[in-house]
Amino acid sequence: MRKFSVWSLLLVFLTVLLAPEIVFSWNPGPGYGGSVYPVTVKSGPVHHTFQAGPQNAMNPIRADYALQGSVPGSSPAGFSEAGRAPSPLGAMLRSFVMPGWGHYYANPDGWGRGQVHLGAEVVLIAAYLGISRQSYVLEKNMYTHAAVYSGADIRALDRQFELAVGSHRSLSDYNDFQERLRNLDRLFPDEPQYRWEWESDELRREYLDLRGRRDDLDQQLPALAALMVANRLISGISAYGRARSIAEGQASIHLVPGPEGRGFLTVVSIPF
Repeated sequence: MRKFSVWSLLLVFLTVLLAPEIVFSWNPGPGYGGSVYPVTVKSGPVHHTFQAGPQNAMNPIRADYALQGSVPGSSPAGFSEAGRAPSPLGAMLRSFVMPGWGHYYANPDGWGRGQVHLGAEVVLIAAYLGISRQSYVLEKNMYTHAAVYSGADIRALDRQFELAVGSHRSLSDYNDFQERLRNLDRLFPDEPQYRWEWESDELRREYLDLRGRRDDLDQQLPALAALMVANRLISGISAYGRARSIAEGQASIHLVPGPEGRGFLTVVSIPF
């Protein structure tokens, strides 16, 4: 049930990000019957309000109109020639999901900066997967080497046992060493699953080499994960700024209902 819930939330989140938003409200104004009333046209961050009444033969209504599409410059539903300005928040959230996506959303024709972030993400993911794979192979080789040449099944026990197998030739040597140091809490019971004995010190050193190489690779994984997080943050901030600059400088043409509900009037919005 928990797994299903997580995937459901992810699906809803992506749907909200991708779906276009269309908002259209049509409310009678207080001046119905001949009084002057305001007509407000909203286009992204731009709001235009003008007075209308009997003098220009328009119905006494207040129209609040906002049209949003998924790509700047599109003409969704035939109401807008310019489409909506990109949402800065939407661009930032997209880049948090996948670096570069927010830049593409803000400006599909000029998202070079986004391509850099996307390329960096691909390299980081490939490096993470490659290092994880190498670590996994080394770990399997280490388990096999220990089982064949010392008789120890280190997969079934904890890291303390794994370290003990590499630092001492046998269980008896290890326990004798801990008794001399009075580390009685670190002793292993003399039972079959805890017993090991290396055929030679050279084979034990080979085991130590495998374990050291695996640990070195594992230590690189958190750094790569941190770089992926940083890449998303930087890409999101950059995409936010790019979308905001486009939203603040985009002109648009909108259609509003004409007199007595017949036809449409054209409203041009030019930010300055």
